[in-house]
Amino acid sequence: MQIIGIEESVYEKMLNQVEYLILSVEQLSQKSQDNRLSEWLDCQQVCAILKITTKTLQTLRQTGKIGFSQVNRKVYYKSADIKKLLKPQVNKK
Repeated sequence: MQIIGIEESVYEKMLNQVEYLILSVEQLSQKSQDNRLSEWLDCQQVCAILKITTKTLQTLRQTGKIGFSQVNRKVYYKSADIKKLLKPQVNKK
């Protein structure tokens, strides 16, 4: 085994830089997770936003009027798709 000796001030500076790096990575990871999760909404959130029942939401899914993803038994909706439903429809003549 090889032993390397360094000055205490150099060691402390190195530790501070490693701690700063760890903190920066944790903050970036948290921001990334928040962004990914905020794109998806569950049934309760969508029903509250659209002011509809879960049965109406199921009908929208079945008729293809709203996109969704399903993980096991849990259904998720993209917030962009919900925003599209909220925009007023313009009648084309």
